[in-house]
Amino acid sequence: MATTPSNIQTSYHARSNNLPSRSYPLTSEVLQLPLTQQILAQEQQKEYVDELLNGSVRLLDVCTTAKDALLQVKESTLYLQSILRRMRCATTRLANEVKKYLASRRQLKRQS
Repeated sequence: MATTPSNIQTSYHARSNNLPSRSYPLTSEVLQLPLTQQILAQEQQKEYVDELLNGSVRLLDVCTTAKDALLQVKESTLYLQSILRRMRCATTRLANEVKKYLASRRQLKRQS
């Protein structure tokens, strides 16, 4: 069956909303490669173009997931640092209270 404009199915790749709006240098470099340009220019190799685009979108999804994971690690680290600072302050306050108590006992011993 010959392909005519009426029986060619066009598929469009929908991007996910969580991808950043700026392009990544790696994507630009891949798109500028001579082989990539050749494939893009040949309509009969559309499946390769779709595969390349899907791979790029998957790569961007992985980068976004990694970025989110790193942000969570950073938030957790800051939270733990805050807890440690508060514990150190509490420990210092406790040590000061113990010193005051011991000093007051020594003073009481001297007075008796």
